[in-house]
Parts: sequence; structure tokens; C-alpha cells
Amino acid sequence: MRPLLALCLLLTASGFCYSQEPKQSPQPVIVFVYMPHHATTTWRLSGKFYVDDKKTAEISKNRYFVLHLPPGKHSFYVRDKKFGGLELEMKTGETYYLRCNMDEGGYRVRFRGVSAVPKEEGEFIIKQIQPIKKKDVYDKTLVDLAIVSP
Repeated sequence: MRPLLALCLLLTASGFCYSQEPKQSPQPVIVFVYMPHHATTTWRLSGKFYVDDKKTAEISKNRYFVLHLPPGKHSFYVRDKKFGGLELEMKTGETYYLRCNMDEGGYRVRFRGVSAVPKEEGEFIIKQIQPIKKKDVYDKTLVDLAIVSP
């Protein structure tokens, strides 16, 4: 009996315990990505949106989608890095709003990077536009499929 008691005391003192709680993964970062309305175009203006150099979704005017990302540093751009982009250090449990920018000068519309917008502005715009279509999602592990159009 004493050896068993000694073993139990040794295991308890060493920190070994069966009732340890499992490590919880950090809360994901929620990112709303949108492209505002562009009055000068009557056709479907769209571009491939990249997260950390990974093609994630096709974004078009008056549309948005939601990403669930792990906390940390992430980069974002549309079509090509040469048009500009954004790199952000994202914190656990936070919500971010990103706007796909366009150059509206002249007859040709071009993408001009991605920018972070204040929460109030992002929330207002998201209420005015529609989610992207399911067929426009490339990475189903990052894009929230519960918030897409059929």
C-alpha cells in the first residue's frame, strides 16, 4: 500500500494529473472583406482576393465575405501585389473590416490595394451590400460558408 501511496504523491507533485483541462485554441480573428459599389461600371467588376498569398475568393462590386483567421500577421491583396495590399498584425477575438480599393479615374477601373476601415464604417457598408456567391469561394477553410449566397 505504501508504494502505491508514494507513487500517487510523486505523480501529483510532478504536476501529472488526469483532470488537466485541454488547451483551448485561441479565438479566431473575424475579417469582413468588401468591395463598395462602383457607379461607373455596368459590368461585373471582380478580382481574386488573396490571403497570405493564397487565392481565397472572387470579390466583386457590392459584395462581401467573411474570413476566420488565426491570430497573427496576415497579408491581403486583390489580383496582384503590384496594385498594393495590406499587412496586419491581428489580435485574438477581434473583428476587422477590409475594403478593396479601386482607381475610379478615366474609363478603365483598376484595383488599388486593400485598406482597413473603422468598425463603424465597415458595419454600415456591410448592411448595404450582399455576400459573395458560393461559386466565388476558393478556400473553404478560411471563408465562412454560412455567409454566402447560393
